[in-house]
Amino acid sequence: MNNQIGASELRVLDDAGGNLGVMSRDKAIEIARNKGLDLVLVAPQANPPVARIVNFDKFRYEKDKALKKQRATNKAQEMKQIQISVREAMNDMKRKA
Repeated sequence: MNNQIGASELRVLDDAGGNLGVMSRDKAIEIARNKGLDLVLVAPQANPPVARIVNFDKFRYEKDKALKKQRATNKAQEMKQIQISVREAMNDMKRKA
């Protein structure tokens, strides 16, 4: 975030998602500060690395929210185990399933 970004050249996206192009880290930080926002590295493996100008608190909140949703989806896919005997009634089997 901001000065902690190690790359000297970045592909910068603005807060609306538009591409501002490739520019130096210092120029990108200056643009972010003028808007009252932060420069956050979103794809460090890309060439050049991709950074986004966003409100960091909002960015972190949305990322945590997506992670919680993903975890909830994974829990819902677990298999149920039930025990059925030969003497089970049809209504009992429907309730257990």
